[in-house]
Amino acid sequence: AIGVGKLLGNKYLASIITVGCGGLLSLSDWKVVWPIFGCANQLIALFTFVVMLTWLKRNNRRYGMIIIPMILMFIITFAGLIRQAQTSFQSENFLLSFLSGILIVITIFFVINSRKSVNS
Repeated sequence: AIGVGKLLGNKYLASIITVGCGGLLSLSDWKVVWPIFGCANQLIALFTFVVMLTWLKRNNRRYGMIIIPMILMFIITFAGLIRQAQTSFQSENFLLSFLSGILIVITIFFVINSRKSVNS
């Protein structure tokens, strides 16, 4: 049996999913998902901080200057995602609420796995 990780790790399938989702959103009312774009953009910054921290730590470089901005980025972005999910759900914008939920799960998964990576 093919595992989900191996299936989604296929670069062609991942590209088709990404382009397909983007195409569907471009054909629909893209303004519906616009509020979640800011949170997703901030998550990319958070991921960048974690990658920088991991690299600096593994190469025995000073990394203290990364920790506070990274933690603040996590707290602010995660709180924004939770607020966005609540607000969207209350206003019955279930697509935005669902996408916020997906980003929350991805963030939790990333934080758990990045702790392992940074500490190894």
